[in-house]
Amino acid sequence: MYLNRRQFGQWGENIAKQYLLDHDYQICGMNIYNRYGEIDILALKNGVFHFVEVKTVRESTFGFPEESLTVYKQSCLQRTIIEFIEENEVIEDWQVDLILITVGSIKNKIRLLFVLDYEFDEQVIESF
Repeated sequence: MYLNRRQFGQWGENIAKQYLLDHDYQICGMNIYNRYGEIDILALKNGVFHFVEVKTVRESTFGFPEESLTVYKQSCLQRTIIEFIEENEVIEDWQVDLILITVGSIKNKIRLLFVLDYEFDEQVIESF
């Protein structure tokens, strides 16, 4: 079965959501948009909000999912999160996490890497 790019991304987000649920996270929202971009998953665990960016790639694309998180995309993500926090008056602790999914070409083997408390590139912080 072939999935277009958007469907493939949503498929990866659903895998990430299930992974978070299996690890005792409460899902507060998915695909939250504002003028700067999208938050893939907003989750809560132990009083900390987790803004989760999900990157899913096929192994055959000859790249790693984290390589698609360019400085520009990091900047958009950071602005999206800051605006969400300000608009919703989030006073709880929060952090940015990544879930990186690679789907293998043989038998659709899945590699999932969960990066807790991701730090943006220095260039992103300086440009903000």
